[in-house]
Amino acid sequence: MLRKNNLSVKSVKNANSKKKNSRHKQQQQAQNESAPVKSVVTGHSVDKNATPVVQSNQNNDVKIDPESQWDAYMENSITCYHAKIPIEDMEDLLKMNGDFLLRRAENNGKTEFVFTVYKDKQLHDIVLNRSSEGCYIIKGTAFSRPEELIDHYIISHIPVDGKSLFFVKGIERRSYYLNPENIEIKQKIGEGAFGEVNEGVMKRFDTTAIKVAVKNLKGFSSKQDRDDFMEEFRFMNRFEHENIVKIYGITTQGTVMMMVLEMCYGGSLNSYLKKNPLPYKHLIKYCIDAARGMCYLSTRNVIHRDIAARNCLLGGNDEVKISDFGLSVISKNPVKAGKNQKIAIRWCAPETISTGFFEMKTDVWSFGILIWEIFNHCKADPYSGKTNAEVKRDLLNNTQSLLLPRDAPSNVLKCYTYCLFKEAAFRPNFIEILKFLSPRERPPVPSDMKKCIPSKPSNVDSKTQNIVSKGKQPGC
Repeated sequence: MLRKNNLSVKSVKNANSKKKNSRHKQQQQAQNESAPVKSVVTGHSVDKNATPVVQSNQNNDVKIDPESQWDAYMENSITCYHAKIPIEDMEDLLKMNGDFLLRRAENNGKTEFVFTVYKDKQLHDIVLNRSSEGCYIIKGTAFSRPEELIDHYIISHIPVDGKSLFFVKGIERRSYYLNPENIEIKQKIGEGAFGEVNEGVMKRFDTTAIKVAVKNLKGFSSKQDRDDFMEEFRFMNRFEHENIVKIYGITTQGTVMMMVLEMCYGGSLNSYLKKNPLPYKHLIKYCIDAARGMCYLSTRNVIHRDIAARNCLLGGNDEVKISDFGLSVISKNPVKAGKNQKIAIRWCAPETISTGFFEMKTDVWSFGILIWEIFNHCKADPYSGKTNAEVKRDLLNNTQSLLLPRDAPSNVLKCYTYCLFKEAAFRPNFIEILKFLSPRERPPVPSDMKKCIPSKPSNVDSKTQNIVSKGKQPGC
């Protein structure tokens, strides 16, 4: 009986405790429902129960000029704003239903800001409308700031199109999209295909600053020029190698686009060699540096299509860096030159002149011409004194006559001769070229390339090998 009474007392206590816990949970839930939450865009407090209304720009609201200031405001305030982002990058970033970003688009000469939302393996675009009252997707639901609009649709789980598209996760822009306010432009140091190249200073996240080179796209450039400029950036952004020019990022704000690269203090190899007579040992080093860079690129199926001393730069440690990827492509197969593509005839392989196709072995030919430039200190262009028409004729007839100095090192002579075989099949690849120039060095071969690296081109017959061993050069 005593035990039963004790149990009854315990039961009453447990019941009271459960009621108290239940009331506490209800109170906590009510507090949570009424409490503001943090903005997913800015981190500021947001009242998730607030009814969206048309808001005027007054008091602490940010007044944004509809024409000139929206882009800069979004760049600084909205982490999922990507400015002018290529479709390829959007496809890489947006992977899950509800992933979205905000971007700038051009439609018939008019600038629009567009949300791109991923759903069921498709990208859907929704225009962010702007007016004097604020910004909105659906009329009657306007906000003074775009980040308030984004927070509202994420927190409320209301479809942004009124049907089936939801904002779930805003995808932050990648670190290579730079804020132009962190880049200070200084004196002009050169001219590129798209515009000026300037020295600059870039502020980094850790508040330090570094010197950089800034390639500018002219503000009045065509849409095709802007697309080509962006494509060159995306191309270069794939690479990381000490003999490839490093790229830090790009700015795409407004009409001005800037590509930010490492500063190569030695300038172009072409200009440097003209001014500085160097011993063969130093020239061989430059050839090896360039071969390392091209070996890295070739193992990634890159066809450069414009290898020349003018497109090589000298870094802070006097190392050659391959640059200028405006014509480059990634392909395992031959690539046809475009209709309006300019071809540097004096660096071109005979088959490119006759067919218009580029491939890895046409880059090898151009590398041979680069060796010739280096060992002649870039004193003149290849085939100096001849017109382009005469150069074409001589190349197609195999009567070209570019000679290295007679006392050039034997391994350089052999490498040069192999590179300029008329038959592309007889030319070495870049791994073999590096083995010629630096026999003890192990080429940077990706782990998936398992075939052995021969010590000499495996497809060169004994007769050809005999010609090279006697010291004969192409065209002799």
